[in-house]
Amino acid sequence: MYSFSSEEGVQKIVDMYSLALRQGDEIEKGVIQSLEWCMNESIDNVLQHSGSPKGFVMAQLHKQNNKFSFCVFDAGVGIFNSLRDSKHAPRNPLSAIQMALKERVTRDESIGQGNGLWGLAQIIRETKGRLFVSSGGACYRYD
Repeated sequence: MYSFSSEEGVQKIVDMYSLALRQGDEIEKGVIQSLEWCMNESIDNVLQHSGSPKGFVMAQLHKQNNKFSFCVFDAGVGIFNSLRDSKHAPRNPLSAIQMALKERVTRDESIGQGNGLWGLAQIIRETKGRLFVSSGGACYRYD
């Protein structure tokens, strides 16, 4: 498990995981770039939206089934509280997660387009991956 508190820290972690993947078995074209994008997006969301001074990430390569898993977590305000005062105004923590996974949903359009988690979910769907988001006592799962 690694902690991060800056953009530089995020990049260092993503580079480290990417290098480990590149040194492993042969990986299909575009897979590492997609994973890098997913890691950058989900890890950077902690710095941009959580209000927490740092976050944590861990990852694991499952060679037996060619799967890569990573988990990002923080002790921030949560998705519901991040979006609560935005124009989206979710009703509860589950609706906040569902909104955050939609295209063009962000709490502050001046710092982001709101396509990050949506793009992450699209990549996961296209690659037949799994997504689990837990925030504010609510859980969303796609698999």
